[in-house]
Amino acid sequence: MNRNNHSDKKIIDFGAHFHPGDPPTKPDIHQYIQKDQGGDNLHSNFDDLAARYREAGVDYVTLCREDIIGSDDLKRVQKENDAMLSLADKRDCVYTLAAIPTQAGAQEAAEELERCIQAGHNGGVVETKSGDTEIHHNKLEPTLATADRLGAPLMVHPKIDNSLHSDILSDEWRLNAVFGREFALCESVFKTVHSGVLDKYPDLNLIFHHLGGNISAMFGRIRGDHIGDRWPTTDRLKSYESFRDQLTDRVYLDTAGFYGDSSAFQAASRVFPPSNILFATDFPYETRTSEDFKNIISTINDTYSKKETKKILGGTARSLMVNL
Repeated sequence: MNRNNHSDKKIIDFGAHFHPGDPPTKPDIHQYIQKDQGGDNLHSNFDDLAARYREAGVDYVTLCREDIIGSDDLKRVQKENDAMLSLADKRDCVYTLAAIPTQAGAQEAAEELERCIQAGHNGGVVETKSGDTEIHHNKLEPTLATADRLGAPLMVHPKIDNSLHSDILSDEWRLNAVFGREFALCESVFKTVHSGVLDKYPDLNLIFHHLGGNISAMFGRIRGDHIGDRWPTTDRLKSYESFRDQLTDRVYLDTAGFYGDSSAFQAASRVFPPSNILFATDFPYETRTSEDFKNIISTINDTYSKKETKKILGGTARSLMVNL
């Protein structure tokens, strides 16, 4: 596992999580991992995490810390981003995405992204919604402009708790976990394209987690809502053709969230070019065992050609990340 050997045959997990510094904000969400894995501290012990990757045949991992994304605590985010980079400096197989403290302030968030990229991080990560701020809101513009200027990719991660208001989908029935995060990602993709974010920032690369909430499976609905050359009810929206063309040209998806389910991967393959798909697992929160890894990779192999698979498993990630 050598980070300095950038062979295009190496496999990169673009979307995984780790806690190299302080304990997690909500330790209870990690207890099921330890119980399920017989005591392994996969979220905080890198030797355990690296062993699982070796078993799965994955060469590199791109890590971020999910519980500080969008935080208003700038100092804590800085500390944790530095801890993640320190881990990468010691481990050849690690790439990192810096958490962006969206609620700490518009300029503060942008400056933290710039500081982290200059220090050696390979990209950043934002939430679909942090507080009241979404991707297309003015408060995030300085961060998007910085990413655009530096060529640094941004993963768009769903909000862990209450992706939608808890009155709509709560976790009493696991509705937020199963549906809420995916709906929030679909919503974020939709608003990002229609609001003109990608028109304003031509070099901005956004990678939406969880196959963009499996937005490809909704394309029959999206297309069917199109009437004539305008969408109904509002003039804010692009035409269906413009929406589709920019979506499939500029938006990237990662393969986390669906455990290698073939129907989700088939839907994505019908809408998005393979060059816009990145292998990711959400390890250790969802994918946890070596078999889980192999199921995702097997589904990718079954869905795409050999050449396309090589891009998905590492080539596209290498082309997007900075500081390689």
